[in-house]
Amino acid sequence: MKLKSVLVITSAILLFSCNSEPKLAFKYAAEKNLFACPDVDMELIKEAVYAFEAFIFENYSFNAPDIEKAAYFNYLKNSEAKLLPMGEKFDDHIKNVFYALKSEASLWSGSDDHKTLNLDHEIVKCISDHIAIEAVKPVFKTLADSKTLRGEIFAPTLRSHFNRMKEDRALATYVALDLFYAKIFQFDLSLTPTELAKQIREINDEHVGHQH
Repeated sequence: MKLKSVLVITSAILLFSCNSEPKLAFKYAAEKNLFACPDVDMELIKEAVYAFEAFIFENYSFNAPDIEKAAYFNYLKNSEAKLLPMGEKFDDHIKNVFYALKSEASLWSGSDDHKTLNLDHEIVKCISDHIAIEAVKPVFKTLADSKTLRGEIFAPTLRSHFNRMKEDRALATYVALDLFYAKIFQFDLSLTPTELAKQIREINDEHVGHQH
């Protein structure tokens, strides 16, 4: 009888533990969809893109009159310099979106602390098919098909079209995934904001040093 009681209690604890795991709250479900991509969790990708944009619009526009264009211009300029996102300013939602994307193992390639978007993933083909800026579309496709697409190399091309990034949902998706979320793997989100800012600064200094 005692053994049965123990088993029941143990099962209840396990069930409660599973049910208490935090789930990603979709803040941007009502926003316009990005584009169709079979066999890809586009609800998660959509949430990731809109969360990324909300973050850069708040933190990278630097009070410019046109917040969206300035934010994209400044963020892409930082990406060219291999600078990491300002992780010390992340809220819980950005972190939870990252954790959800992180669990999609096939989305990424590279070592644990240096991830990039997996160019063999279906999302890359969908991005290539749906790019709206005609001058960029063949460049992206060529680089992706030849497996030579690198964020910091492609960033100057993107920055030259910064004023259209908000309307090109495919390119915005690429920027969010490869130039934002992939970079978060490099630092420790469990640190305090002050500690995280210090870690990011050290990594950025190392990146800048390697460019000389």
